Amino acid sequence: MEPYGLSAITAFERLAYLKTNTVAGGQSSYARNGLNFDWISSNQASALGHDGEGDTLLAMEGPGVVYRIWCTGFQYSAAIIKIWIDGNLVWQGALSGLFAGDVSPFFAPLVGSCPNANSQDPNQDGFYCYLPIPFQSSIKIVVADFLQTNGNFYYNIGYHRFDPQERLSSWTGHEDTSAALAIWSRAGADPNPKSLGHVPGDPPNIHNVSGTIDIMPGHSSILLDVDGPGSISAIKLRFPDGLSGQLDKVWLHISWDGEPTPSVDAPISMFFALGQMRNMSASRTLAVGFDGNWLYCYFPMPFRQHAKIAVNNESIFKIEEVSYGINYSGFDDDFLKVGYFKTEFSQQFLETNGPSISFLHTEGTGHLVGVVESVQQLYYEVGQHLFCSQGNGFCMLEGDEKIYVDDCKTPIIQGTGTEDFFNSAWYFGNGKQFSREVHGCTFFGVGDDHQGRVSAHRLFLPDTIPFRKNIRAVIEHGPNRNDVEVLAWTLAYYYHQSTPRAILCDTLFVGDRISEAAHQYVAGPGWHGSRTYTFEGDEDRVQITRSGRAHQSQSSFVVTIPPYNQGLILRRMFDYSIGDQKARVMVDDEPVGIWFTAGSNPFHQWREDDFLIPKVFTHGKTQVTVTIQFISSTLDWNEFQYSVYSRHETDTVIGTPFTPIADQQI
Repeated sequence: MEPYGLSAITAFERLAYLKTNTVAGGQSSYARNGLNFDWISSNQASALGHDGEGDTLLAMEGPGVVYRIWCTGFQYSAAIIKIWIDGNLVWQGALSGLFAGDVSPFFAPLVGSCPNANSQDPNQDGFYCYLPIPFQSSIKIVVADFLQTNGNFYYNIGYHRFDPQERLSSWTGHEDTSAALAIWSRAGADPNPKSLGHVPGDPPNIHNVSGTIDIMPGHSSILLDVDGPGSISAIKLRFPDGLSGQLDKVWLHISWDGEPTPSVDAPISMFFALGQMRNMSASRTLAVGFDGNWLYCYFPMPFRQHAKIAVNNESIFKIEEVSYGINYSGFDDDFLKVGYFKTEFSQQFLETNGPSISFLHTEGTGHLVGVVESVQQLYYEVGQHLFCSQGNGFCMLEGDEKIYVDDCKTPIIQGTGTEDFFNSAWYFGNGKQFSREVHGCTFFGVGDDHQGRVSAHRLFLPDTIPFRKNIRAVIEHGPNRNDVEVLAWTLAYYYHQSTPRAILCDTLFVGDRISEAAHQYVAGPGWHGSRTYTFEGDEDRVQITRSGRAHQSQSSFVVTIPPYNQGLILRRMFDYSIGDQKARVMVDDEPVGIWFTAGSNPFHQWREDDFLIPKVFTHGKTQVTVTIQFISSTLDWNEFQYSVYSRHETDTVIGTPFTPIADQQI
C-alpha cells in the first residue's frame, strides 16, 4: 500500500507510483436533478441526509482518507461541524475553525481561504482544508446551524477508499503535522523530503545539467538527452524579462524511451500553470510555478531507457538567453510500479449545448495529478439565466467538473462550479487572482466584448485520481448542460502506463433468465421487474431500461475470474432512488466488508458503485461465490447488473488466455 494521510504529503517522491488498490471519490452539494441548484438551502436538499445532529455531508464505510473539505456560503460565527471516526465522535467545533489556520490541528497552510487569505466572509471566499483525515471502518461528517438567512451552502469533499482488509491508523486530531506543514510552507522550493532532511539516509546522487541558450524562430534546443534508468526531479527555466506574454509560443517537449510523440507537448505558459491569458500573475504551487526568478517543475519523472527534453520556439522572434537547470538521478526500483509523467494539452472551441470541456481522456493505468484551464467566454444570451453575475460575462463558470474512471457510468467526482473546483468561490471573489500551494487563479478579466476570461489551476497531490482502465475528466461550460459558447485551453498532468490493470471478466444481468442461470443466481423474496431511468452526469438525458430484483434478505451468484487476479472490483448497477443502501459482502462464505452507498437521487435514479474485494479472497481461484446480505436502507437492496473486473499489479499476465462466462452481450 502506498503512503496515505500525512505520509502521502511528505512522501512527495512517491508521486509516480501507481495506486491500483486506491479508489478516489467525492461528495458534494451538486444538484441531483442535473441543473444548477448546486447548494443546500432551506428549500433545497442536496445533503446526504438530515437528522437531529444536522445535515450529513459525508457517510462512508470501510478504510479511507478524506483529503479535501471545501465549502462556502455558511454562517461563519455559528456553523458547527461534527466528525465521527469509526463510530466515535472525535471532533466537534466551529466549522470556521477548520479554515482559520490557527486552530489545532487545522493549521495553515494546509487550510485556508481564497482568493482572500484569512477571510471571515463566506459570501466572498472559498474555504478549504487539506489536513488528511484517515479512518479504518467508517466516517460521518455533519454540519449544523450553518445556513444563512435566505442563503445557499455549497460543499465538496474529496477522499480515497482502500481494500476492506487494509489497516489504517484512524485520525485522532493529535497527529504530528510538522513535516507536512514544513513542505507546504515552502511552495516554490523542492518538496522532495530527502532534500529537506525528513528521510534518513544519504541523499541520492543527483546530476545537474544547466546552461544558457538562444532559440531561433521555428527551431528547437535540446536541454537534456540522457540514457536511463533514471528519474528527473527538477526542471527549471528562466526567460528574459518582458517575455512572459510570449510563453504560449514556446513549447516544452519531453520524450521517454525514444517514443516518436513526446509525452509532454505543451506551451510553457500552460505547463508551468500560468495559463494562456496575457498579463497573468504567477503561480507558485508545490509542484509547478514561478518562484520569482525561475519557472520550476518538481514532479518526479522516472524513465527506464532514455529521456529527452527540448524547448521549441514557435514564435516569429529569436529568443535569447534562456537559462535552464535540470536535476536527475538513478532509479533502481521496478518500473512496473510507476507511471511515466505525461501531459495532455488541447485547445477547444465549444458551441452551446455541445460536449463539456475535456481535461483528460485516456486508456490504461495511472493517476491524474493536476489540471490547468484557461477559458474565454464567446457567447451568452443576456438575461437567459438567473445564476450569472459579473454582467453575464462569466456564466461559463457555472459549469461543474465530472470525472469518470474504469468504464463506470457514474462520475466518481461531481462538483458544484468551476471556481469551486479551483478552491475559490463566488466567481473567484468577484474577480481576484491568487496563488496557493495546490491551486490558484492567475487571470480574471474581460475583453473588449465584455465576455469573461479566466485562467486557473489545481493539483491533486495527496488526493490523486487513480484509474486502472481509463479516465475521462471534463468540466461543463455554463449553468445548464454547456449552454455557453467558449474557447478553452486545458492541460492535465498525469502518470501513465498503457497497460490496463483492471480487466472486465464477468457480468451478471439480474432479471435475465439465461444470465441468472449461468451465474447460479439466487435471491430472497422481494420485488422483481424492470425500471427505465437515467444516470447522473453527462448522459442524464439517455433513458436506459433494465430488469432487476430487490430484497431484504440476501442474494448470491457465482462469477468466473482469472486465477492470476490480484483482487476484484465488483460493480453494481442499482436504483439510487432507494436511499442509504447497506449490505455485507461475502466471498465463498467469508466476510469481506460492508458495502454502503449513502444518500439517494429521485431524479436520475441509475447509479453504479464499486466494491473492492482483496486478493486474499480470490487469488488462485477460477470461480468465487459472492453473497450480498441486506443490512439496511430506506426500503431494500436492489440489483440490476453486477460487473466483475479482475485487478492486476503488473502487466506480466496481460494477454494470458481467459474465457469468462459467455453472456457478456445480452
